Amino acid sequence: MLKRPVPAAKEGALIFRATVPAIALTLSLAATGAWAHHAFANIDKDKTETFAATVRSFDMINPHSWLQVTVPRPGGRPVEWSLEMGDPSQLTKEGWTRQVVRRGDKVTVTIHPMLDGSHGGQLMSIVLANGRTLDADKPAAAIPGR
Repeated sequence: MLKRPVPAAKEGALIFRATVPAIALTLSLAATGAWAHHAFANIDKDKTETFAATVRSFDMINPHSWLQVTVPRPGGRPVEWSLEMGDPSQLTKEGWTRQVVRRGDKVTVTIHPMLDGSHGGQLMSIVLANGRTLDADKPAAAIPGR
């Protein structure tokens, strides 16, 4: 038995109906991953910790800046913490420069810790050795001029 050929117009419609949902699904999955990353999904926003630390390094880079600090542990070796911040343009509006903190500086940091309890988190603010406080947590929309 011979099948009647599908007219070209109907064949195009079938391909369109199969392709559009696949593209939509792909885009929605990509958007979900980007949202989760930029929402600091691995950070415990309901918990805040403040502790004294010594600066190990500071990288003011895109897309997120990083502050590495060591935190003293009673009776043991200091523990290194990785603290994530916003982008350089955001930090600059808060008073940050590439030289505002240097290796060896004694600081006090306030963070939202990692959900899994590892030594890291989102830096909220820092008190420098000279007593100056810098914010590191304001979203771009909250910064005047943006």
